[in-house]
Amino acid sequence: MLDSCWESRDWGPIRQQARFILSITLPDYLALLVKVGERWRKVEKGSAMCGTSSSCG
Repeated sequence: MLDSCWESRDWGPIRQQARFILSITLPDYLALLVKVGERWRKVEKGSAMCGTSSSCG
């Protein structure tokens, strides 16, 4: 299977799809992960400040 994948690396349709994934989809996905990470840090920071206080609700 690996041989057939390697041999098809120069096949036009796969090359176009790979360029699309690398140039558009992958950066969008990474940007989304960054936003999720930032949001997660905000939530963690908020819960660390609240501790067990019920006023943070």
